[in-house]
Amino acid sequence: MSGFAHLHCHSSWSLLDGAMPAEALPHIAARYGMEAIALTDHDALTGAVRFSKACKEAGVRPIFGAELGVRSGNTIDHVTLLARDKVGYGNLCHLISDAHLSHERGSPESSFDAIVQRAEGLFVLSGCERGEVARLAACGDLPGAAAAAQRWRSGIGDGYRLEIFDHRTYGSRTLRDRLLGIARMSAVTAVATNDVHYALPEQAVVHELMHAIHEIVPLSATHSLRANSEYFLKTGAEVRALFHDAPEVADESLRIADACDFDLDLGTYHFPNFPIPTGETPTSFLARRCFDGAARRYRLVTKDIEDRLQHELNLIFRMGFAAYFVLVADIVDHVRAMGIRCSCRGSAAGSLVCYVLGISDVDPVRYDLLFERFMNERRDELPDIDVDVESARREDVLTYILQTYGSDQTAVCCMVDTFRARMAIREVGKALGLPPEEIDVVAKAFPRVAARNIPDAIERLPELAGSNLRAGQLEQLFELCLA
Repeated sequence: MSGFAHLHCHSSWSLLDGAMPAEALPHIAARYGMEAIALTDHDALTGAVRFSKACKEAGVRPIFGAELGVRSGNTIDHVTLLARDKVGYGNLCHLISDAHLSHERGSPESSFDAIVQRAEGLFVLSGCERGEVARLAACGDLPGAAAAAQRWRSGIGDGYRLEIFDHRTYGSRTLRDRLLGIARMSAVTAVATNDVHYALPEQAVVHELMHAIHEIVPLSATHSLRANSEYFLKTGAEVRALFHDAPEVADESLRIADACDFDLDLGTYHFPNFPIPTGETPTSFLARRCFDGAARRYRLVTKDIEDRLQHELNLIFRMGFAAYFVLVADIVDHVRAMGIRCSCRGSAAGSLVCYVLGISDVDPVRYDLLFERFMNERRDELPDIDVDVESARREDVLTYILQTYGSDQTAVCCMVDTFRARMAIREVGKALGLPPEEIDVVAKAFPRVAARNIPDAIERLPELAGSNLRAGQLEQLFELCLA
């Protein structure tokens, strides 16, 4: 066993700061013999689902967390939050949402008071070099650093920990020793961390490149974001070697990891509560509504129609999705009652249940549409029912859903824009300081493909022959674009 658990790790969901996919973390941790690992991206839980699935594949326990920026006068300090349990995960979600919604887009901030109010179920770690205690200690203000640690300890309680780290930079050993001294003097429990931003030391260049893109300056013009390549995912032995004189701080990482016991439970569906009539269940209510709907839709409900309807309902019941169909039907009923135009599209139009409930207006019996394209037992996942509503009335629909089912049972989906080949070439080329006209030639030569498909595209691009860039420059450009 590794004898250590990483509690401070950033993935690519720390946008333009983390240089490894969230899915990679658990597999590397498993290779190092670690039983658990934390994902703590900046002001976000965006990678949580991917991270959770990868942990299950790798046989590693996930620890869900985030690094939040906390306003302290004119300074934004960092704190690391880890969810111990379901309550803690909920509080973490609230803190992240509040940090984004209460400030300008792209500049989320939390506060000491907000974190104290939502501290139940959380471990609160003092943060990296940009944490309040570390910042004051690095400046030589040891009384101020000790007072800050005590203030956080008093506000948070037993869940507060002082992060201790050594990234082998100039002055890092001195800072490490000062933080250890503050922890012992203030009777605050210390824990070893490593501010992970990439998997391997050689990937530090990608991290620096992201920093240059974020700052919109060439790499040559930036002050290096990190002084070395020590912000990689170290083995337990490598971390313990940094704290050979204070093994208790590495031991504490294991105690915290053991105390964090929360799973997203991705295999279980939880549907919002729907007011089912007294004496009925979601299954009986759905069946009654479907057969009533069939009588309205068809002049004559034939045996073929009845058999097909029963076949679809049986599958819906076996998979536990009755409440889902009742819910969607309710929303569509109210959308139409409000005079809002809506339309069901996609494979759901092949469902007789959707047709008789009024979700879809396409008769799957008449047009001989396959229900199995929409739902079948081999696809153990929630079927997609896509309902489009007129854009001018979307807010009305959302308002109805929020008022009926509550904001705690409602979420909207975000869309994530990823780099395509042309944009990646332009951004990376600019960061490398390559001539703009040459970057333009290379970028325009590429078809509209994802950046990950650059190697395949290169094989069939004679257009690149006209570029003045040396072969070595092109190779470096494409490697970094791919990364």
